[in-house]
Amino acid sequence: MGIWGDGEGCAYITDMVPSLTKIAPDGTRIGRCRPMLNGAHGLYGTPTGDILLAEGNPSRITRLKLLG
Repeated sequence: MGIWGDGEGCAYITDMVPSLTKIAPDGTRIGRCRPMLNGAHGLYGTPTGDILLAEGNPSRITRLKLLG
């Protein structure tokens, strides 16, 4: 449903499961989680490393904050 690439060449992909998957530049799956309620129709990464997910039902933005 959505894809975004970071400055390190990793891809972040949302799907209808709903899940968020992180893919390394070589195509290896780094991780997968289910952070959103009804699937994100869009995503974007901030310069600080946070991920923003645009959800449709309910209509909201979810921020996944980078810890560390």
